Amino acid sequence: MSANLLLSVENLTVRLPSRHGTVRAVERVSFAIEKGKTLALVGESGCGKSMLCRALAGILPGGAQLPGAWRMTFDGRNLARLSPKELTRLRGNEIGIVLQNPLASLNPVHTIGRQVSEPMLYHLGIAASEAKRRTVELLQAVGIPQAEPRMKCYPHQLSGGMRQRVAIAIALSCDPKLLIADEPTTALDVTVQAEILDLLGRLQRDRGMSILLVSHDLALVAGRAHHTAVMYAGRIVEEAPTPELFAGMRMPYTRALLEALPRIDAPVLGPLPAIVGQPPNLAAPIVGCAFAPRCAYARDLCREQEPSLLEAALLPRLDQAEPEAGVATGFESLPKPEPPRPPTLDPGSPFHHRYACWFPVGEEMP
Repeated sequence: MSANLLLSVENLTVRLPSRHGTVRAVERVSFAIEKGKTLALVGESGCGKSMLCRALAGILPGGAQLPGAWRMTFDGRNLARLSPKELTRLRGNEIGIVLQNPLASLNPVHTIGRQVSEPMLYHLGIAASEAKRRTVELLQAVGIPQAEPRMKCYPHQLSGGMRQRVAIAIALSCDPKLLIADEPTTALDVTVQAEILDLLGRLQRDRGMSILLVSHDLALVAGRAHHTAVMYAGRIVEEAPTPELFAGMRMPYTRALLEALPRIDAPVLGPLPAIVGQPPNLAAPIVGCAFAPRCAYARDLCREQEPSLLEAALLPRLDQAEPEAGVATGFESLPKPEPPRPPTLDPGSPFHHRYACWFPVGEEMP
C-alpha cells in the first residue's frame, strides 16, 4: 500500500438478509482515499452508499455478511485481522462517522455536552474536567455559539443545522484520521448545507484528516472533493479525480445524474428533470449492466454481460475488440478503428479515471 494512502478497500461485498431474499447491498467495491484528501461517494438513495459506510466503520446490522476475498487496509493495518476489541478502539478514535439523521443518531435523553465528551472519556482516558474543556473547544470549532451553556441542551432543543454540527463535533472528538460523512446535509436548507460543507472543508485543512463525503447530489460535491466515485446498484460504476470526471463523464448514469439536477435556466413551468425508470431490485439477480434498463445507450451486450470497472486509458472501444470466430457482433461493417491509444497513467492506480460501460458517453456511437 502506498505511503500516501490512508484507506484502501478491495473487492468488498455486503449481503443482507431480508424477507424477499438476500440483498446484495454492496457488490465487489474497490476504492482508496489519500491522506488529507476528500473522496465523494455519489448515487441515488438505496444504491448502497450508507451500507458501505457502515461496513467501513464496522457497524453493519445483525445478519450482514462480507463474503468473498475482500480486504480493507487502514493506515497500514488489515482490518480483517483485527479483533473486535481492536476494531472498537479504532472506531470513534481513528475513524469518525456522521450519520444521515442527527436527530436519530443523537441520544435524546443525554445532553450534547455528555455526548461530545463521552468518546474522549472512553478512548483517550482523560479526566472529566479536561473532557469538558475540549468539548467547549469542539463546539466552538464547529460553529455553535455560546458553547458552554449549550452543553446543557438536549438534541430536541437545537435546530437541524445545530444538531448536525453537534454530530460532527462527536465524530471529531478524538481527532480521527478519517471522517465518514454520510449525507451530512440531508434535510437542511441550502444555506445551512453550504455552511456545513464549508465547515468540513475548514476542519479538514486545520486537522489534516481525510473525508469520505457521501451524497446523492453531484453538484454538491463538485468543488469540495478531490476525487469522486459514482455508485449504482451496489457497484462503483465510475470514478475519477473530480475535475476530470466533470470534464469527461463516460458512464451514462453519471451523465444522467448531472442532467437530473434542476437548472436555473430551465423553463419555470416545465417538468423537473428525472432519470427514467426505477433502480433494480438488489434482492434479485442482476444480469448484464445494472443500469441497462434505464439507459438510452444500452445495446444487447449491455443486457447480457456486466462491464468491468477499468481505467479509461486502458479500456478499449467495443468496436476495437476482435469478435469470436463465427459470432456476428453487429460491428462488422464499421471501418477498422485506430489501435487503442497507449495508457498515459500507471495501470491499476486508484486515482485515475475508471468506468464500467460498454458504450461510454463521449465516444463515437456505432
